[in-house]
Amino acid sequence: MANHFDTEKPFPSRSSKSKAREKGHFPRVLIKLVLIASILFVSGILIAMIVDAINQSDQQQVNSEIKNGAENNDNSNDSTDETKTNNDQNLDQNIDENKTIDKKEKTGEEQTDQPSNSESNSNEFTENGQWQPIGTKQEEPHITTFTKESIDWQEMVKAITYATNLSEEQMIIWRLENGGAPNLARGVVSTSMTKETPYEVKLEWVTNEGWKPVEVNVLDQNPYIKR
Repeated sequence: MANHFDTEKPFPSRSSKSKAREKGHFPRVLIKLVLIASILFVSGILIAMIVDAINQSDQQQVNSEIKNGAENNDNSNDSTDETKTNNDQNLDQNIDENKTIDKKEKTGEEQTDQPSNSESNSNEFTENGQWQPIGTKQEEPHITTFTKESIDWQEMVKAITYATNLSEEQMIIWRLENGGAPNLARGVVSTSMTKETPYEVKLEWVTNEGWKPVEVNVLDQNPYIKR
């Protein structure tokens, strides 16, 4: 009779079962780790792409704002330059118109009256009272000053050039003095070609508006030339 215990297979031990479980558990853990790493890697790439897209969008917006600002500044500068040019042209036009009016009035007087030569020289501008005050940088109350370095002297010279159509560069000032009252002045001027028959210019101070020419005569002789 065979022994029953000899034919039965032995049961696996606990240690063998534990080792089998560990062998099956390790691959699963490894797979999970690989999946997690892959997810993190892909997420990092996606986040980097999103951040880069946002930065590019912000940079484009900043560049657009800078470009618009530069264009607005250019337009503003162009508008300012155009306004300044127009103002300068209008000022030059007004000055030219005033000179043209003065010349026409002088020509009309000469053609109408046609006095003798000596009488014409002394009264060429007497009838012309159409000048305007030249403006002033001075404040009231005004005090007439005949010092060459003063603003008052410079403004009197400017009024004389306005009345005679002579430039300061070509004008010789023979005399600039009081005209008989605190608000009056008298100047005698000429060019190098008209020393013998200079202009006599009478000026009047207009409150807050400056010196105004009121009379211009051409003298028969220059009393300030030594003979």
